[in-house]
Amino acid sequence: MDFEFTVGGWELLDEIEPLWTELNRHHIESSTHFAATYEHMTFQERRKVIDRRPPGTKLRVELVMLKDGKVYVAYCVTSLAPDGAGEIESIYVDNGFRCLGLGSKLMRDAIKWLDEQGARKKRLWVASGNEQAFHFYERHGFQIRRTELEQTKSP
Repeated sequence: MDFEFTVGGWELLDEIEPLWTELNRHHIESSTHFAATYEHMTFQERRKVIDRRPPGTKLRVELVMLKDGKVYVAYCVTSLAPDGAGEIESIYVDNGFRCLGLGSKLMRDAIKWLDEQGARKKRLWVASGNEQAFHFYERHGFQIRRTELEQTKSP
């Protein structure tokens, strides 16, 4: 398969919406306790969270497109705050294109960019129910630092 990689910043953020929606669907299906949270989360709300990053935050969006179909099949959004804190904001590879090394390439590219920008630390969040992703992140040098527990109001 032939892929085309596009890298940009804030101007590309809206392009991830269809794939982000699939990632959110994955969280709904895999989350034991927080599915309702994801059911009510929209891309516009997630976008607002990213847009509220401190002034001076740098954003890197990398998109992977299937050349033949002109369809995006993967993305990675990475941010760097003015204080040097880097974050893999979101990463997703469409189910039909997993195990081709796209996710690893996106992670390597994101980490390299953060290093080039002088990030003093790098972090990411893994949603409850998506623990199988730990091994992927560990292969890229990330380790579990803490576990956060949350109680939500019953309906």
